[in-house]
Formats: sequence, C-alpha cells, structure tokens
Amino acid sequence: MNMRMVMNETGDAAPAIPPADAFPSAGDWWRLAETALEPSAPMTPAFAAAAMRHLPPKRRPAVFAVREAGDLIALAALRPDVWRWRPLGRLVTSRWGDFFFLGTPLLTPDDPKGALRRLQTRLSDDGFAALEACSIAATGPVAASLRDLATECGAPAVELARWRRAALDASRPQEEWWRSFNSKRRRYWRSQWRQLERRGALTFERLSPGEDVAEWTEEFLRLEAAGWKGRGGTALACSEHDAAFTRAMTAAFHARGALRFWRLRLNGHAIASLFAFVSQGTLWLGKIAYDETLRRQSPGVMLMLEVTKDIFADPQVKFADSCAAPDHPMIDHLWHDRLELVDLLLPLPGISRVRFGLLAAAEKTRRRARERAKRAWHALRGTRPV
Repeated sequence: MNMRMVMNETGDAAPAIPPADAFPSAGDWWRLAETALEPSAPMTPAFAAAAMRHLPPKRRPAVFAVREAGDLIALAALRPDVWRWRPLGRLVTSRWGDFFFLGTPLLTPDDPKGALRRLQTRLSDDGFAALEACSIAATGPVAASLRDLATECGAPAVELARWRRAALDASRPQEEWWRSFNSKRRRYWRSQWRQLERRGALTFERLSPGEDVAEWTEEFLRLEAAGWKGRGGTALACSEHDAAFTRAMTAAFHARGALRFWRLRLNGHAIASLFAFVSQGTLWLGKIAYDETLRRQSPGVMLMLEVTKDIFADPQVKFADSCAAPDHPMIDHLWHDRLELVDLLLPLPGISRVRFGLLAAAEKTRRRARERAKRAWHALRGTRPV
C-alpha cells in the first residue's frame, strides 16, 4: 500500500488521508492485532485508523502492511520524517501524534523475524534509510528481533534512550498490592474518600458493554478542558483534530469490547475520569482528568485506587502499563512494578554502515541538545519536565 505524500502547512511531507480501500480490511487487521507477537494498542485499527482520518498532516501516520499468501503478517503505523537528517537518508519513525505511548509493530507469531524482514524491505523500497522504533519493550521479543535484523543490515541497532515507567502485575492477588502500602497511607486515603462523601452522593462508575460511549467521552473532554491542560491549550478538546480522533478512537475500541472507561461522580457530576485499552491480556492507561477545585481531596488518586481494584478483577487483564512519564508523581506511588522501554535506531537494507553511523551520531546529538534545552526551559519556568 503506497501512501501518497502531501505538504502540510509547515512544509513537512506527510501522508494524505487515504481512501477507505487503502487500509487492510478491518477483519485482517484485527486478527493480526489480537494474535501478534506483542500486543500494541496504537497499531490497532481502532487507534491508527482514527489517527489517519482525524489528525492533521504533520501528526498523521501512514500504515505500512505486509502480506504473505494473502495473510497479513506485519503492520506498523509510522510517520515519515523526511526533513530530519535528509542528506544522510530519509527517516521513518513510530513516534507520531501527541498521544504517543508505544511504537511496537504488529508481527505474526508464526515467523516474526521473517515478517519483520519483509517490513524492513518494504520500508527500504519506499525510499527510507533508517527506522526509529520508539517506546519498545526493552526485553521483549520484538526488540530482540529488531536488534538481530539490524545486524543483518550491516550495522547494530543504536539505543537512543532507555527508561522505566510504572506498571501493574495484575496476575497477582489484589490484597498483595493493597498491603504493599503502610496502614498510615491506607487510612489517609480512606479519609480523603470520606471527605468527598461528605460533599454529597459519591459514586464510582464503569462503562458497560452496551452503554453509549459518546456521553462518557464528551464528559471526559469537558472535564480535562476545565483544568490546567485547558488553560495551557493542551487539552484534547482544545484541538478539533484531537477531539475528533478521541471520539472515533474510543468508539472503535468500545465497539470491539477493548475499551475500559471509569469515572467518579459527585452529585451527578464527574470529578475524575479515565479511559484505557485492552488487547491480549495487556491494558494501557489512556488519559485521566479530574476536578481541580477538589485537589485537596485528590479525586484523581481516589479514582486510580478504584480503577486498580477493577483491573485486578478484570479476567481479560494480566498486566497493565501506566503509559506515564518516568518518575510520575502520582502513578509511581500507586503502581510499584516497572516496564522498561527503549528507543532504537535501525538501519534499513541499502544504507551503508558509515552513513548509518553518521545518522545515529547526529540523532544522539540532537536528542542531547533537546534535553538540555528542555531542562533549561523548565528551570526558568519553575516547572517539572514531563
């Protein structure tokens, strides 16, 4: 499937919105997503197809799919980054959109290396010199296959970043998790819950399979926009593209039975809301919003405690990924397991070892400079980098 490229308002090349028949069939796509070597919510049709239809050109991915004997064996939603290090070769990256948390491609479990080799050849044939695989599980089979095939291309994969984020092993007893907090902390949380109850009718709700998800999504968008993200212009509702993507994405996951949505309501009004996605026993947290006028009662924390109990009770979930930034001030204290991730830069067939080495060195320098600038910016503002 060749994606036609257009120029967006900033002059960057981006994939055009494809016609309906440009996608793999929904059935084939979901079959691969639900049996893939590693699950990956952003690579499902619910997420990637919604992004392709609703995100603006600069943040829109293209779907690269590979078939063998009529079966879909590999798929990745990637963004061509044709300007970064263009003299050294065109780059394609798995990082796209502002709502990014995982870049793992979908690979058939029958012959994952063969499928990945075909995908790399496909990218090379489309004119790309290197693949930036961002936010891949560091010790997972996909990362191992990527490293092996990079060596086949003539140069080892380059690790650009490695970090850990909060996760939850939901296969263990819930009581074990709850007892990991000392009695003082548990009493404090019960006190905060009672403080909210004194203000009126407090309820914890979860979206039911046959319920209308649109009302939940709109309530979430309003709640998030009412807080600091709305004031800063980064709430999903601040962008018509992001809002449309969120509506389409949550509806598609819900239709598949793969969406989880929770909220705390006080006197009929939402004071905290959170959604998540599920595939192959893994749950990924999406976005959370809460009523900042009640920050002293920590409605976001109160919701997360109830959500965590719900995750333990969900028979379809064995592991949960917070998708949060490292050292997150809230979730790191509630979920004590950790998931290690890496960003890898990989050569594609046809690029020389020397040219790939220059590209990797340039990208490392760019990342270091960006991190220094980011720290300086937050130091000036007195804020915490995320």
